[in-house]
Amino acid sequence: SGVGVVGDKMLSPAWFIENEQNISTPGVRTKKYWPDLEGSTDIVFLPFKFARRPGYLVRMVLVPSWLFLIVSYTGFFIDPKSAPARAAVALLPVLIMRTLQGFVFSKLPQVATCVWLTDYLLGSMIMCCYAAVHLAIVQLLLGSEEKAAENLQRLKKVEKTARNLIEESREKKTFVATLLNDYAPEVKNTDGQTTLVSYLAKKHGETATKSERLGQRTYRSYSELMMSTPNTKEAGSDPKDDDALPLLEISSDASSPRGKIRTTSVEHFDAHFALNVRRNALHSPIEQRQTTEGDLAVIRYLLSLWQREVPQSDPTATPEMLRRVMTSFNIYMTTSETANIMCTFLRDKGFDTLEDVGQVRMIFSLFMELLLDIEKYEIAAKPEWYRVPLSKAIPGSRRLDVTMQILYPVLVVLHAVISFALICVYPENPDMGLVADMNSVMRWQ
Repeated sequence: SGVGVVGDKMLSPAWFIENEQNISTPGVRTKKYWPDLEGSTDIVFLPFKFARRPGYLVRMVLVPSWLFLIVSYTGFFIDPKSAPARAAVALLPVLIMRTLQGFVFSKLPQVATCVWLTDYLLGSMIMCCYAAVHLAIVQLLLGSEEKAAENLQRLKKVEKTARNLIEESREKKTFVATLLNDYAPEVKNTDGQTTLVSYLAKKHGETATKSERLGQRTYRSYSELMMSTPNTKEAGSDPKDDDALPLLEISSDASSPRGKIRTTSVEHFDAHFALNVRRNALHSPIEQRQTTEGDLAVIRYLLSLWQREVPQSDPTATPEMLRRVMTSFNIYMTTSETANIMCTFLRDKGFDTLEDVGQVRMIFSLFMELLLDIEKYEIAAKPEWYRVPLSKAIPGSRRLDVTMQILYPVLVVLHAVISFALICVYPENPDMGLVADMNSVMRWQ
């Protein structure tokens, strides 16, 4: 009759069986010659078709994978500064996806061919893994932004020194970068050794009179100095007598923020008890209440950040240059907002500004003043949420988070649509079934 397989009412909750109420499929008979046997044999195929019912795996695999993709998506809305909470939300879906993959693998034979369900779970796990990698990238950006914010805090800590330098540069009509050279350590040759002394040594030498320089004497120890120099006032002595004054006297003066320094003509060298160096109190900016090299180091560092964007050939910065410099202080604005703030600040300082704000320029000393007062001017309207990814007025970590808040659900939907559209591309019963090449069939058997 040619009928190979017959069946009656073959029902299964796990499988669809073709014509399950009345199975009747033809068989195939063919001859095969075997060289090893030096003869031919008949081979008969008795096929029938069946397919897996998807309901169980949809409920147990697909639906949980969709839910945990949503959980992974919520992580983009958690503040990245709350790293433990966000890390838990980022890593939990990855573990769940791996568990689902293991569950599916336990239900399927270990085949090397592509299986749609395992490929779909693999794509879902890749998206969950990116959410974890995304958190690491955001944390790196956040760390760099916190370091940039520290630059502004450093400047505020040396605000008095910065304003004094700005005032001095205005009085001397020179740039702060040039003025910093006056505060560089001075090279000095003492007893055959080359040493570096503070900038006050140079200033003290320049201000000393010829008679003072002739009367200077070097003392090797503090006790020798105290024995040779009177430091108490004698009865009946004139209070204005220089001999009755101590070696260093500092008095506050309202007209001078740095105070007045009165010294005798004696250089006070105090030998350190452990180091083979000499110390002169007159050359100590800390004791003289002068600008210290520590404060200047902060300003020199800020100047180096300025010079990364502003060429030394032209010491004035355009709004775009200034915008890029301000990112080094965790201040983010658009170029137009930066130009408006520059003009507003310059008008507050008494400068006239051009009507075309894009032509405004600024030098480093004014930029330091603007940074010190930036809270007064940094009031800019933030862009709409859908414009944040492309806005220069938003920090990089925030821009990346908002980008994924918009893009991640789109990727999830695209992944699902493409995966379901490709189901028909996956072969049914790969390398099996009715084939003409009997060698392939026998290899499979």
